[in-house]
Amino acid sequence: MVGEVPLTAGELRRATVRLRADVVAELPRAGAGARARADYWTTPIEGRTPHAALVERSLRAAVGDAVLRQWACQAGLLADPTEAGFRTRLDAENARRATAAAAGRPLPGVPRYDEESFARTEAAQLSTALRDTLADRVDLSDARLRARYAELITAADPAAGVPLFDQSRDRVRLDLLTTAFNQELSHRVGTIQATPLPTADLVVREAE
Repeated sequence: MVGEVPLTAGELRRATVRLRADVVAELPRAGAGARARADYWTTPIEGRTPHAALVERSLRAAVGDAVLRQWACQAGLLADPTEAGFRTRLDAENARRATAAAAGRPLPGVPRYDEESFARTEAAQLSTALRDTLADRVDLSDARLRARYAELITAADPAAGVPLFDQSRDRVRLDLLTTAFNQELSHRVGTIQATPLPTADLVVREAE
């Protein structure tokens, strides 16, 4: 459970598929050949198995995904934050794309979404929309923008060139909103009551 919404195997599997390459990159396989590949996930590297690392990260990411959808629901951007709601939206979007293609007016982007690509697209859209809802809660005054601009310029590489403030205003505004969004999402993830999925180990193992 994440709050009052069940955490499902489908959500965890998508998180695993998204993160497994990161784990392989950070905990590289020793040796080559079929046996090394077969034993990779259960062979300790730097004190822990890649499987254990992937389970931990996948659960954390799945909770974050669920919290994002629940926040979007509270903000009126989604009607249903559950896995069933996700699949309904996926099917509806694919039906919309199929209808448009059959009429000779294909929509931009992929002809058909799979679970992973639709989840990434939806999360990005929700994140942008939620970020923008914070505009009335974040200090975006000229003085604050200039102060943040000065902070960014101080931290920047002088060799890269320094754009003028007027040229950077929109990017500084976006930086402040993005920071506020990340802080709010982290706070929500950190304070929500989450119960680990009992079958997490098996779900991740099957997606490795």
